This record gives sequence, C-alpha cells and structure tokens, in this order.
Amino acid sequence: MTPRGLGTRAWGVMGASFVLFWILAFGLVMGGQWYRANATRSQSAQLNIISGTVLIRKGDLSPWVSATTGTKLKEGDSLKTDGTSQAFIVLFDNSTMTVFAGTELKLSRLAISRFKPRKETIVLEVSQGKAHFGVATTLTKEKRFRIDTPQATALLTEGSFALRVEEEATQVRVQEQGKATVIAQQQGVELKSGEMTEVTQSQTPTQPQPAGEELVTNGDFSQGLNGWRMGNILGFPQGRDVEGTAGLILEDGRPALRFFRQGSQGSHCETYIYQDMGKDVSEFSSLRLSLQLKLVYHNLSGGGYMGSEYPVFVRINYLTNQGENSKVYGFYYQNDANNRTDNGIQQPRNQWINYQVPDNLMALDPQPRRILSIQVSASGWNYESLVREISLTAQ
Repeated sequence: MTPRGLGTRAWGVMGASFVLFWILAFGLVMGGQWYRANATRSQSAQLNIISGTVLIRKGDLSPWVSATTGTKLKEGDSLKTDGTSQAFIVLFDNSTMTVFAGTELKLSRLAISRFKPRKETIVLEVSQGKAHFGVATTLTKEKRFRIDTPQATALLTEGSFALRVEEEATQVRVQEQGKATVIAQQQGVELKSGEMTEVTQSQTPTQPQPAGEELVTNGDFSQGLNGWRMGNILGFPQGRDVEGTAGLILEDGRPALRFFRQGSQGSHCETYIYQDMGKDVSEFSSLRLSLQLKLVYHNLSGGGYMGSEYPVFVRINYLTNQGENSKVYGFYYQNDANNRTDNGIQQPRNQWINYQVPDNLMALDPQPRRILSIQVSASGWNYESLVREISLTAQ
C-alpha cells in the first residue's frame, strides 16, 4: 500500500473512532438520564387483619401461609381472604386498601424514585373479589396508582374508590371524591365522583353511570309481584276473624301495592310482602332506603299498644359480624289513643309521600355485612295503605 493510501486509511480510522466516541458518550449520557428517571427503591405495606384468616404468599412460587396483624408486605407479595375474612392494608404512601371476603390480589409494584423529582408507583393486580381503595394526597410528588384486573386497567387519582372483580366482569366505582380512568380493549372512560363503569370480558368499558347499586328486585312492581312473596301473620285463631289482603292496583296510571283489611274484631293481623336478598354490602359506604307510600286508613292508633303495628311497616333484616339483626320503620297518620310509636314516623293522610329514610344503614353499629331480606307490611286492626317504588340503594 502506498504512503498516500496508508494516510487515507488512518484518517478513516480516526474519523470512525471519533464518531464512535460521540455515540458512546451520547449513549452514556442518555443511559444516565434514563437510569436517573427510572431508578427506584422498593417499598412495603402493612397488613392489619379485621377478621378471619388471611393468607399471604411471598413471591409467585412460595406456598400460601397464614398472616398476622402487623405483617409487612413487600413488592411481589400476594394476599388472599377466605369467605369470612377481611383485611386492611396501609401502603407506603399512606394510601389504604380494605380487602373484603373472597378476594385475591398481588402487590406487583411498590416503589419510589431514587432521584428527584420524586415519583411514587403503585401497581396492584386484583384477580377476584372486592376492595376499597383510599388513594392518599400527594402535594410534591408524581403518583401513579394502577389496578389491573383480568378485564381492565384502572388508573386512580387521589380519592376513594371501590372495585369488584367477578369471573366475567370488573366494576369500578368512584366513591366520595376522585377520578378514575378505566381502560379495556384500547378504549377508556373517565369517571368522576358518584360514577361507575363495568367491563365484561373482551368488551370495552360501559359509559359512566350513577354509582348507586339497587338491591331490591322489582321494587316498582313493573313486573307484577315477581320476586316477592306474600302472606299474613295472624294474631287470632283462623276462622274467628278476617285476614288482610295485598294486591296490585293502578294508581295514577302506575302499579302500586294495596294492603287492605276491613271488618276485623280488633285483633292483630300483619299482611306482608317479602323478598329474600342475600346481598353482600360490606364493600359499600352508604346504604339508604326509600319508598313511596299513601296512608288511607288505620283505626289502631299510632303503633298500637307495643309500638309495633303500623299501616305501613318496613323491616330490613341483615347480618353483621355478631349475628343477625334488623332495622324497622313504621308510618302512621293518627295517634288519637296516644299509643306508643316506637320507630314510627307520622305522615299526612291520603297523600303520596316520597320518603327517603335519613339513616345511612352502613353507619349502624354493628355494621351490616349482608342484607338478608326486606319485608314491607301493613299491620294492626283495620287498615288500607299503598306502597310503590321500594328502593334500597348502595354506594
């Protein structure tokens, strides 16, 4: 090779080395920036057991073992509740999770960035069950709070949220405050306070709708008496007095249930409709009863001698951690004999009343875990009353 050829080659090698140097330098700078932006430190959470047996698994290959209150959960750990247990988890950022019975989840990612600006990342996988999430406030940090289910992904902001995962569907509700973005099949919906969406398998999320869940079936009687059972509870030997009746009529062009008893001899009778429910309400923070009623006539004053007989009477039977219990509401228009009116609420006569019980039933102590049934009755001596639009709404 001639001296000129050697010189040309040398200059080529030097040029290539110079380009390679800057490529490596640029790569090191970019790699450093990427590391600075993505380097994280794993964090932990603390488990508190509310009731029953709670199982945890360290990593994917470890066996399930019983946990105790105070157990630290780390990134990659899983948790499972049985049919009666509940747990409360406090995450490293002070966000919380209430995990209800029959739930399985994994703490996939619990991390904060190593460098500023500080970022928090929380990724949870919920494969089945129900949970409440309270996402804590963040003032100076960037927070990513994500929940993955078999059907959808939910991105949560600061606020209060409820999640239900069943075999074929995921339901996300925004409780008192906050916003959520729910994504499935590459499409998302935005939820604000008081809204919910549902995602069924291989489908996109439904459009936002009011977050309340109606627990009563056919409370407007638009399907006749489907879902209801009727009967009488007698306070007299059969054959010696008259029974009450319950049947549907049209009032103002709408179906209404009419309770009626006339010609009695001053003996007790309770005419009722009854619906078995068996609805788990442990995930809800609000549970409210409402109905429309019209008091036409009752000749037993107030609530009767024991304060328990009314022309319209609603009983909600529920289960708590301590056993079965009930909450009752009675309605009357006259108490000429000054009888007891335990749990009684006086209303005008011969007027349709839209009544929403002011009580939040989830604030009862002990708190309901499952609504067993609802019973709507008329009781006393002679009575005539109408009811419609019976509703028990959970949020």
